[in-house]
Amino acid sequence: MIGVSLKKKKEMSMQCFEEELQPEDVYLPITKEDKIFVKTGDDVKEGDILGRYTKYDMPILASIGGTVSITPDLPYIHIKNNGEVTSFSKKEKRRDYTREEMLSLLKEAGICGMGGAGFPTYLKYDTKEKVNTLIVNAVSCEPYITSDFVCILKHASIILETISILMNTFAIKECIIAIKAKSPLLKEALLTRASAYEKIRVSEVPNLYPMGWERALVRYLKHTDYKNIPLEKGIVVNNVSTIYAIGQALFYKKPLLDRIVTFSGEQMKKPCNIQVKIGTKISTILEKIGVESNSTLILGGPMMGRELDLENDVILPSTTSVLALPRQEIEETPCMKCGKCTENCPSKISPILIRENKNNKDALTHLNPEACIACGICSYICPAKIAVKESVQEAKDRMRGRKK
Repeated sequence: MIGVSLKKKKEMSMQCFEEELQPEDVYLPITKEDKIFVKTGDDVKEGDILGRYTKYDMPILASIGGTVSITPDLPYIHIKNNGEVTSFSKKEKRRDYTREEMLSLLKEAGICGMGGAGFPTYLKYDTKEKVNTLIVNAVSCEPYITSDFVCILKHASIILETISILMNTFAIKECIIAIKAKSPLLKEALLTRASAYEKIRVSEVPNLYPMGWERALVRYLKHTDYKNIPLEKGIVVNNVSTIYAIGQALFYKKPLLDRIVTFSGEQMKKPCNIQVKIGTKISTILEKIGVESNSTLILGGPMMGRELDLENDVILPSTTSVLALPRQEIEETPCMKCGKCTENCPSKISPILIRENKNNKDALTHLNPEACIACGICSYICPAKIAVKESVQEAKDRMRGRKK
């Protein structure tokens, strides 16, 4: 198994959990192609449908109650909080959902991937292919990030019951919940409860990065590979926070309006996990927590994340973490031709050759930069401190027509 061992640094944020913040404002990203049903001055309630995202026909949901403001040249719907909180009442649990009912629930509750690119969950199940295996990804292999861990510790029973209902609805034969080896808190939270479900098992995976990558999980747990998506082999992979969001929709009629986010790093004054409303400006949360001066702010993990845009970045369903790390001046030196980046690449490409040919489309055709998953191992492991990942991403964008 290709991967690297990283310092985990997860204890920083595990000791503190903050209940949901009520932001004064939320900003829900939209595009010009999306259909908007509200106008400036409209009052909305938490959970109201404000429009639909055209790309996947998903609802745009009000994460708070308040007054709408829309400025045509700005890419978001702004809601000013009026202080009214919707109570999502518990309903009778059902196990007999039809396939169509479940697909509609996933779609209209706005459920999407909460550990990666935010792909709509209903599309993973809306298929004629037979789903034999559900893999629940609870690995969180990047340092610092504990949002999925906290979700399990607080909501293990709902997560397991939700898995059981999904398996019943789609006639799935088995479920494997993947956790990192040597995660005693997660094992304790899951194993006893999971024993009540015959077709659900908990599996420990190597404590390596990027073990949480979908393809790596399928290779390790099912000893197989696929060309484009796991469904080719009868497998669906869902993040564990996504499973919990489905449970909220099943048991409380609550759509995806918030999520647990890790705020951590050596420069964060109060590392913690917080339940945050979708659309909350990250800068307003950091003002409350406090960040040391001379920090590098990262949206996401230290390996795959990017520098935070304090003015514009908001919490999205796929936002797992925000990090405040010590600022470092890194000086690149010439490539040593050691081959470590190629040797350790989980996508089995040659990052340094791609970097050297990033402006040569003919050469890139054979080097396959599109296979890069932006894991950052190449930059992390480079003894010359070369920003290899960024160069590979440039080449990838060029091959996909996003860069000339």
